[in-house]
Amino acid sequence: MKFAQKVLHQLLQLTMTQEILKCTKKKASQVFTFTLDITSEVSRVPKIKKNIIIDCPIEAVWETLSCFDQISLWAENVSHSCFLTEQREGVGTIRRIQQKSTVLTERIIIWNDFSSLGYELSGLPPIFSKVTNTWFLSSGENGVEVSLEVEIVPKRRLAVPFAAVACIVIGRVNNRMILGLKDYLENAEPIRKLREEISTLTSRLIQLENSRDSL
Repeated sequence: MKFAQKVLHQLLQLTMTQEILKCTKKKASQVFTFTLDITSEVSRVPKIKKNIIIDCPIEAVWETLSCFDQISLWAENVSHSCFLTEQREGVGTIRRIQQKSTVLTERIIIWNDFSSLGYELSGLPPIFSKVTNTWFLSSGENGVEVSLEVEIVPKRRLAVPFAAVACIVIGRVNNRMILGLKDYLENAEPIRKLREEISTLTSRLIQLENSRDSL
């Protein structure tokens, strides 16, 4: 909370000149970055990006993210998720998510296979013109580098400090999401697939036994 208060205090002191505020914290494979880049009266857009390395194929990461209605499987802060459109993939697809008592809708605005997926959030305070979350994927030597960036566009200059604080709050939620994705892909998903393979193998063995008995 002290960090948010410090950022809010700094934001309230900003003038109309070009300024850049950056605060970075590093912990293990997680990187927390807050950036406010001000170049004009209308370019005060807070952003926070979370980065992490996931040890799995990039295809697996994309498959999980692109199953847009299945976020509740791996994001522990999402209790329910479902489609609101017949469209299931690509720009224009909309899902509904529930986080405790909060209900949001998210509409895909960026869809680049195995590269990036972005969506606009609806259901937040009306003082913001636009709130977006964007996932970025890139293959590396140690796995897939996954980034999740939240960007909040305030309606007017007076809302910039509130947008910055909201960005920090959503950034913390995103941190739990990106860690949940890593845990799901590196631990839960391989176990689930192994169980499916065992179940399939068991079914085939039973079929073979039944076929042999019928001879």
